[in-house]
Amino acid sequence: MDGVLELDDGVLINIEFQTGDLTEKFLLRCAQYAINLRVISRKFVETSIISTGNRNKSKLIAFISKFFLFKPKIFFYSEYDGLEILNNIRIK
Repeated sequence: MDGVLELDDGVLINIEFQTGDLTEKFLLRCAQYAINLRVISRKFVETSIISTGNRNKSKLIAFISKFFLFKPKIFFYSEYDGLEILNNIRIK
């Protein structure tokens, strides 16, 4: 796990960073981290992934079984306008 934060309500946020497009293998590994953390901590776990990859070329869901899927929150750097964000920070 790249980083874990605990929210005020006790939920744990597992933050993962990935260079490149997301694969099923990577998502399954993240699911395993979340399951292990849930078992050890006995707290609910949410996973957020920050990726340098492309949404159209990435897997967004990993199926554990027919009825059980892993769907983390995913953020792609390519979808953010860094200059605009920086300018907004400077204005503030």
